[in-house]
Amino acid sequence: MKYLLRSALLIGLLLGGCIHASAAADIVFRNGKVYTVNEKQPWAQAVAVEGNKIVYVGDDRGASAQIGPSTETIDLKGRMLMPGMIDARHIHA
Repeated sequence: MKYLLRSALLIGLLLGGCIHASAAADIVFRNGKVYTVNEKQPWAQAVAVEGNKIVYVGDDRGASAQIGPSTETIDLKGRMLMPGMIDARHIHA
C-alpha cells in the first residue's frame, strides 16, 4: 500500500512538472536578429515570453515548441530585436 501511494505521488509530481513545462508562451518573436546582451550567446533568432518573463531565447525551431493555440507570433522578417534601454534615473521631464 505504501508503495502504491508513493508511486501515485511520484507520478502526480512528474505529470505536474510536465504540464507546467509545456505551457505555451503568450508571445513569440521569431525570424529575427535578437541581440541578447549575453557574452556567451550574443545573438539569437527568437524569443518567447510568458507573462512578463522571457522563457526562451534561441533559434526558431526551439521557439516553435513554445507556441500554443493562443500564442501571438510576430515575424521579425530579419529585423533586429534588442532589450529596451530604460534608465529611470535620467528622466528629463
